[in-house]
Amino acid sequence: MYICSKVETMATQRTGTDYENAAKTSQSIAGMCRYFGLKPCGGNYKIMHKAIKEYDLDISHFTGHEIFHRKLFGCTTQR
Repeated sequence: MYICSKVETMATQRTGTDYENAAKTSQSIAGMCRYFGLKPCGGNYKIMHKAIKEYDLDISHFTGHEIFHRKLFGCTTQR
């Protein structure tokens, strides 16, 4: 069983700019987690997805799971 030992807590305050920089320099949600020094696992993925939606971040350059991203975030551009 895989246990996620380092999960983002609500006490950690990150700004929209922090998430924007993470999205610009990463190629995936997992990359965004690693940008913040977090393990790419369930709770951290949820926080990254929430930030992407909340701050309307550009993830069009992310690789993999393209159909999932289009459905979830309404991306309409084809690669």
